Amino acid sequence: MMKTRDIVRFVAYAVLGLAILFTAGVQLNAGQPWRQPPWFWLGFLGSMCWGLLPYALLINQVRFLRKREGHVASISLLLAIGVFITAYAVWTLVQAFFIHLDAQSGIVLIVVPGGQLLICFIAIALAMLINSVLSRKTNTESNQQQIAP
Repeated sequence: MMKTRDIVRFVAYAVLGLAILFTAGVQLNAGQPWRQPPWFWLGFLGSMCWGLLPYALLINQVRFLRKREGHVASISLLLAIGVFITAYAVWTLVQAFFIHLDAQSGIVLIVVPGGQLLICFIAIALAMLINSVLSRKTNTESNQQQIAP
């Protein structure tokens, strides 16, 4: 039977993985690098890395907490933030590239990841704080049980 931590971690990986696929698909559709000259790929790949950085950062943090036996609360916080930034990005990208087409829609690929990164940094700091406090509390309780006769 799977632990709650494993289920939350699996859902976090699934949400962030789908977000990466969707964002990469929109970037490929918007940039259409196969129709551009070869030098265009350098800028396109940089833009692609910038767009996927927030998701990679959250996936890395979930993996870090898994290796450190992180608490469900900290992984759940990262999952909630992952769902939030994914929903925000999907809504914004759909609005910019499929509903309200405009020549300046490409700026969304620069601005949205910046906001996502800011939210990710705050969430990671909170998750590490929560994990530290809960780990200290758990260690204190286990030490008290060992001392008691």
